[in-house]
Amino acid sequence: MSASITGLTWAIISALCLGIGTFFYKISGKYLSPANTTFFYYLFSLILAFFVWISTPDRGEINRSSLVWPALMALFLCANVWTFSYATRAIDMSAASTVRGLSFIPTVLLSMAIFNERPSIKSFIAMFLVAVAVLLLGWDASERPGAEE
Repeated sequence: MSASITGLTWAIISALCLGIGTFFYKISGKYLSPANTTFFYYLFSLILAFFVWISTPDRGEINRSSLVWPALMALFLCANVWTFSYATRAIDMSAASTVRGLSFIPTVLLSMAIFNERPSIKSFIAMFLVAVAVLLLGWDASERPGAEE
């Protein structure tokens, strides 16, 4: 399997896991507040992460200064979980998860600014069309009757 197919496979598995995990926000929101959902999400994630970390051979050396990156990841992913929990209380799950799909925009912009990545014109057109489609789908789902149930 080539590196690009391997990477794409991992990305698809990641998207499937995110999609299934996202589904449980609405259910959790019925029983827990957004703050409690966020707290317990990370508590359970810590336990799972510990077992993944302890069983993975690629741990390697840890440089203290490099811990800033997972700390920043945690900051923004925590904000993501917390705000998404509020979103699913206010709008339809399909609208919230569709709009959440716009997360590629800051990723692309940061990759361009920091890693000097340069997507092709075709990629920019595709990203623009995806963003428009996501906004239209999210807007449509948020206006349906019963969106706040």
